[in-house]
Amino acid sequence: MAPNKQSYLDRILVFDKIVISRPVISDSRISSTIGIFRGKSVEYFKLIFSYREKVAIDQNLAGLILTMPVINFSYFSRKLELDFPVTETDLNYIRKVMKINNREVFINAICRRRYNFYKPVAIPSDEEITESNANGITELTAAQLIPDPDKTESLNRWIGDRRKSAVLSSGGKESLLTYSILKEIGMDVHPIFFNESGAHWRAAKPSFESFTSNNQNTTKVWSNADRFYRFCINLLPFLNHSLIRKRTDTYPVQMFTFPVYVFSILPILIKRSIPLAFMGNEFDDPSDMPSYHGLSHYSGIYDQTLDFTDSISQYIKSKGCDISLSSILYPVTATIVERMLVRRYHDIFLLQRSCHSCSIIQNKVIPCGKCSKCLGVIMLILAAGGKPEEIGYTESSIDLAKRSSGSLRLDTDEIRYLYSGMTEDSHVTGIHVLPDENEPLSHIDPYIREKILIIFHEYCKGQYYYRKSRWVRS
Repeated sequence: MAPNKQSYLDRILVFDKIVISRPVISDSRISSTIGIFRGKSVEYFKLIFSYREKVAIDQNLAGLILTMPVINFSYFSRKLELDFPVTETDLNYIRKVMKINNREVFINAICRRRYNFYKPVAIPSDEEITESNANGITELTAAQLIPDPDKTESLNRWIGDRRKSAVLSSGGKESLLTYSILKEIGMDVHPIFFNESGAHWRAAKPSFESFTSNNQNTTKVWSNADRFYRFCINLLPFLNHSLIRKRTDTYPVQMFTFPVYVFSILPILIKRSIPLAFMGNEFDDPSDMPSYHGLSHYSGIYDQTLDFTDSISQYIKSKGCDISLSSILYPVTATIVERMLVRRYHDIFLLQRSCHSCSIIQNKVIPCGKCSKCLGVIMLILAAGGKPEEIGYTESSIDLAKRSSGSLRLDTDEIRYLYSGMTEDSHVTGIHVLPDENEPLSHIDPYIREKILIIFHEYCKGQYYYRKSRWVRS
């Protein structure tokens, strides 16, 4: 390396520090001024989370909620300062997820990028693809350290009603199926939506409006987090901003969005005594997550994995709330998810909008029909014997999907199955027992596990175990 050549981290650490100011709290809203310091200049953004009901939020929880969007950009900052009270457990958790996010940004946003969002200066050479560069050097500091709750007291501090469950709802096939199954097995289901501006909320509108009319538990959290992301992206000089402004089916930086949703709903779960919260995470094939230049990673979906839900559940319990986060869909593929939605819950299927670029035409929310998500959904609906036209897809989009096997954002085996005429015997149609399990759905509360498996067995063929990097039918 030439003596005057900057190291890789020096090239991308464009922020000296990001400061999350002490939260301002009211009965139904929290906010913080986020300061981003670069040399002698500083930029400020007012980050807001707003609720449709009164909720009790203290400085600690409010600060944690407001921290989650910021972690998306911690890789590019030398320091992250928290100007609110935190415990040592809080700091350890934030350091852990910040390191994971840094690796995901480096490996999956920058190195394994799908689009050329990054200018050459930000692309590492082969010699710069190292553990240390992947982990980053972001330092975490806090203005006020408070004691962790007494473990004995915390276990008895808050216990919810196990008949109640919340679903992190979005209008996509996974959250709609999760809602439908939980309703069928007799749970008191609370759909909670996260309201961002623009096309994301358009996709959620049909299901939110339907659920609001038919389920009094339905609510939403509004936030300007998406505008905060755009604010931060505009401050990164090594991004191709003209490309980012075009419609694409992935983010240039953000790899840590689901924790924002999860933390934002905690005040609602606590108020309503809901101990079980579910994300719509379907099966992700571990064989599709090989290391990159020897670096382990989550293929950009850490916040949709069992590692994430297990870790955050343990962390929340350590805070004194007996709340578990999981997914009831992780043993089954997108093929099975769509099959069940089309065939068993057809009225709910009609609400599905699995597209982040929806338009509103004659008061109807219409998916774009061109992005990788849309093309995959069309193939899944056809495989289930459904009609993509029922949820707004056109004949031209259907024809495009049939010719786009290389463009779908699905696991490799699932793409092969969908385009093979679905004649082969494949684990794609089975129930998966993941590497750390002895039985399917072992991560799910026993109170509902068997009821869910009974439904799955009606649509799945066989049970599969992961053996020597292969799925083997039992």
